[in-house]
Amino acid sequence: MATAIPHKVTLPETSLHGPALARLLSPGLADIVIAWTGTGNNFLNVEASPDGSIWTNKVTLKETSIARPALAVHEGRLFLAWTGTDAAHHLNIESSADLRNFDRKVEFNETSDFGPALCVFKNIMYIAWTGTGNNWLNIAQFVNGRMENKTTIQTETAYGPLALAADNEYLFIGWTGTDPKHHLNVMRSKDGKAFLNKVTIPEESPSGPALLFEGNRLIIGWTGVGNNWLNSESSIDQGIKWGNKSTDQNNTAIEGPALTFGFVGWTGTDPQHHLNVALGTN
Repeated sequence: MATAIPHKVTLPETSLHGPALARLLSPGLADIVIAWTGTGNNFLNVEASPDGSIWTNKVTLKETSIARPALAVHEGRLFLAWTGTDAAHHLNIESSADLRNFDRKVEFNETSDFGPALCVFKNIMYIAWTGTGNNWLNIAQFVNGRMENKTTIQTETAYGPLALAADNEYLFIGWTGTDPKHHLNVMRSKDGKAFLNKVTIPEESPSGPALLFEGNRLIIGWTGVGNNWLNSESSIDQGIKWGNKSTDQNNTAIEGPALTFGFVGWTGTDPQHHLNVALGTN
């Protein structure tokens, strides 16, 4: 996220929550995908773009969500996860091979008051969420249509949704703490089960952060307290030391941003809360 975000595109679509972004990197398919929860109806929407400038082929699903969705690409399919509008707010996931038809829906027994996070680590899909009532951190594998090997970190609590990212060695989890100042936090795991090396970053946010591992850097993005500015910092030692902070004072978001390779997305603080996508992840 550069200090002055280049090539910003404001979409005509709106949402009361932050969006999700993913890069497909698959021949024959559009390169960038955005997903969001619709204003007024809570329907999930997906749209694609070859380069982030022109967005086409919008698909509106019959599914509804209380919060922002999550996206990830695995084994040639785009996976979409969300928290349902049913009374208990169950987590759900389904996928698509063509960006038009979504199927293989699974509703989990797990629930949350926030949207989930998705990530692929060592060729396994992971889903993470903030627990209902206790705000504990939860991470599980999604294998063969089932949730497996769930880990609950009861020593940590999150203020808002979680974030996931991975390199070849570690799965990273990020969250905004429930401490009075709502500091940002990151931990990592070599096996997707035991999370260690917690680092509390001296930055604060009113919502959950975003994580992305790009090149040799782990990047965290967040919305600033009091000003809603877009911020990012990066780590070159796999989440231990953080620096190179960048603040964009020209763009503001109602929730934490979304990060994918080379792009940042957010929901603006304009009266209609339009979606925005721009080049640059710091």
